[in-house]
Amino acid sequence: MPSVELIRSPWAEDFADFGRAVRSEAILAAPFIGAKPLEQLAALFNSDRPPQVELITNLAPDNLLYGTVDVAAIVQFRRAWPKVTVRNLTSLHAKAYVADENLAIITSGNMTQASLYNNQEYGVKITDPAAVRQIAAHQRHKRTSPGRGRGVFFCVTIPPIQPPARRPQMLQTNTVAELFQTAHHHHAQALDLLEQGQLREAAAQAWNSALTATNALILSRTGQEPTDLRETDGLMWELFTRDHPSLRPFTTH
Repeated sequence: MPSVELIRSPWAEDFADFGRAVRSEAILAAPFIGAKPLEQLAALFNSDRPPQVELITNLAPDNLLYGTVDVAAIVQFRRAWPKVTVRNLTSLHAKAYVADENLAIITSGNMTQASLYNNQEYGVKITDPAAVRQIAAHQRHKRTSPGRGRGVFFCVTIPPIQPPARRPQMLQTNTVAELFQTAHHHHAQALDLLEQGQLREAAAQAWNSALTATNALILSRTGQEPTDLRETDGLMWELFTRDHPSLRPFTTH
């Protein structure tokens, strides 16, 4: 068998081969993660000798809001496999999957059902031990390095998420009500544009609706209205970790 093989869509069976190759350690790096691929891996892992799993993804509020990262599925995966560490890399674009020193997959495909079965993806499967070790070493180095730009790692060890001890206090102000009303208006416009076949304009209005509603929520919880997207991201993450202190990350640099 050659040490490098091409992977073409659909690549679900290649992903299953990866899961079966994991013995003691796996590295999963993908910006988008869904429930089904995690369930598939859980079914393939050896329950008698649980592997150490490093799951690297992008926990940006936008990804959480739109469900491109399924946090509930990650939490369930962590509950089933205690040796899972979840790390956040907001600049992550690469998709890399490493099984011990036996197998590495470098691909355009995220860890989602659409990627495994529907999207047109392309990649390579590497079985040369020296190359696999090099890829794994690079991932380990990145896990402890701040990187460039927004590429800062956070380490999050996920226990079972408990609901807040009490219902959060929310401010009821005219500005909050106006923001929610504006969000509703954008949503209605998005539906109208979608019926007219104007997909780009509908998507823009849907984005405006989600962003405005998010800012209204932030204002009602903090008394502070975000002035730009970066501030929205930061305040949403602050609220998330405030409601779930056990998930509060710590920087590694």
